[in-house]
Amino acid sequence: MSSASAPGSVALGMSSVADRKAGWQGYHPVYGQMQDISPAWQSTWGAVSVGAGPSQDENGRTIPQRTRQIINLAAGTEDTDAVNVAQLKEAMSDARISIHAGEGIIVEKLGTEYTIKANLNGLSNEHGTVHILSDPGELPGTQDGPELRPARAILRAVAEPQTENGGQLHVGYVSNKVDFATDEGPTAQLNDGGVVKVLGGDNIHTASSTTDANGRTVDNIHIHLNKDIRVDSVSIGEKGPILNGDGMDMKGLSITGLAPGKVSATSMDAVNGSQLHATNQMVEENRQNITQLGNSLNKLDARVNRVGAGAAALAALQPLDFDPDDKWDFAAGYGNYAGAHAVAIGAYYRPTEDLMFSVGGSFGGGENMVNAGVTFKLGKGGKVTTSRTAMAREISSLRSNVEELKAIVSRQSALIDQLTAKGR
Repeated sequence: MSSASAPGSVALGMSSVADRKAGWQGYHPVYGQMQDISPAWQSTWGAVSVGAGPSQDENGRTIPQRTRQIINLAAGTEDTDAVNVAQLKEAMSDARISIHAGEGIIVEKLGTEYTIKANLNGLSNEHGTVHILSDPGELPGTQDGPELRPARAILRAVAEPQTENGGQLHVGYVSNKVDFATDEGPTAQLNDGGVVKVLGGDNIHTASSTTDANGRTVDNIHIHLNKDIRVDSVSIGEKGPILNGDGMDMKGLSITGLAPGKVSATSMDAVNGSQLHATNQMVEENRQNITQLGNSLNKLDARVNRVGAGAAALAALQPLDFDPDDKWDFAAGYGNYAGAHAVAIGAYYRPTEDLMFSVGGSFGGGENMVNAGVTFKLGKGGKVTTSRTAMAREISSLRSNVEELKAIVSRQSALIDQLTAKGR
């Protein structure tokens, strides 16, 4: 169990011990123990403990110090609040010191110590370049010569500096001279205080800047192409493509990485290989479809010819007149159409004069045709037959009757003649 033995102390957690009383002063990282009695630096109540210090058990054995982390702690607000690791990191980041070397200054770091040195030799400004020499005669520009002229603002024996062998150091400005060579024309020379203009051409733009991204003073000249340029011709290499106002000559080279162009009736875009491949695929598919369609049309044409021949053969089948004694009729036919041939056979059955059943079929070239039908009469029927056979029999019977009547009339005429002769 926990124990809070000091007045006003708090022990949090199992086996925690709070035995530090009020009045303890906090530790300052620079001054050590603070001599400040304000509540921010000196406690007014006992301590809050989440662990226990070293102790001994009932057998006299040493129990080591027991500690706990305080986790999930929010950042403190007031001077007397606890701080978390995030606040410590932020404080350390804000306390970091950055030292930057300016012009003519050297900064050397060894551990936590910084050494700052001056380096004037070679330093330049509008007056010239600084040289530090032990012999003033070695200063450039102090000797006679057509390419050298006297230095400006030479400072000699500044603060009486001495060399290692006791000689004086001489500091002086030497004038700067810069030559600018161009592709055409004479060399341009820039002396002290002079100005050389860098002019852009038709497609060249120039600009100057005096500060860099970090705000330091610099002198830069930027030369770049305009966003929109105009030239008469552009060539790539000795044998590369040429682009001019008349168009582009690829010199036998291919164009790669070309995006698909718009394909429409009014489009003037270039097409790439994938579009041509897709077009070729469609053309090939159309060719195959047309070939297949042509074959189908040829087959259809042959079938139509055979069907025409079969229809002609079926049309050749005709039944005979009704014969009540012979009710079955059979027929055969032949048909030809556009070089195709077919034969047909059919059968007709007429149970009565007003009803007929028929069936037929044509064969030839694989296009077989079959038909079947029934024919009948509607309306008020009569007792007079229209059958030729029946009429022929009726006529034959009438002829027999006429012959018999003729014989009777002939006998009667003879008998009348005999009776007439007797009456005379």
